[in-house]
Amino acid sequence: MTAFFNRQNLLIIAAVLVAIRVVLMPLLNWQNDQIQSLTLKFRQVAKLESLQSQLSQYQEKVELTEVLLDKAAKGFFSDDDKTKLRIQKKIEALFESNKLSIQDFSWIFDDSSEVRTLRASIRYRGQLADVIKAKLLLAQDSKLIREVYWQQSIKNNTGRSLGNASGTTTLEFYATAIEEKINAKQTAR
Repeated sequence: MTAFFNRQNLLIIAAVLVAIRVVLMPLLNWQNDQIQSLTLKFRQVAKLESLQSQLSQYQEKVELTEVLLDKAAKGFFSDDDKTKLRIQKKIEALFESNKLSIQDFSWIFDDSSEVRTLRASIRYRGQLADVIKAKLLLAQDSKLIREVYWQQSIKNNTGRSLGNASGTTTLEFYATAIEEKINAKQTAR
């Protein structure tokens, strides 16, 4: 046994260990790196194959989202330099068609973000039945019009009439350039 551990054999064993450390260890490390790289690539390929197999589902979801976005865009006013004028004309026409007189129409808020929010304060006077009709028409409008605040006084309520009403209402409107974006996207296709 002592003959096995002599100086010459120990030198040979040390040389073999150094050779393993210098030659074989970098080779094993390179091999492990290649295995990890291939494993990652196989995972990426599997994910891509999964996405490819679900592509039609994603396209259907995109089309559905575009349809919903188009429907939602119809609820917004178009945002440009004439937005306030169009809204004011629309509200004045609605009130006038319901025999309500507008004493004051003033813009009190205009926030220009991606969805522009506008608020207008309107003072009006007329028959209460006409006020009810006008507010019902505002609620049924195809555009998003929200009544934020209202104050109303009713006078001369009799058996045949609901009376005369005068009051103030604050309406909120939403405008966006989304219609132009959708049109641009559709022409790009």
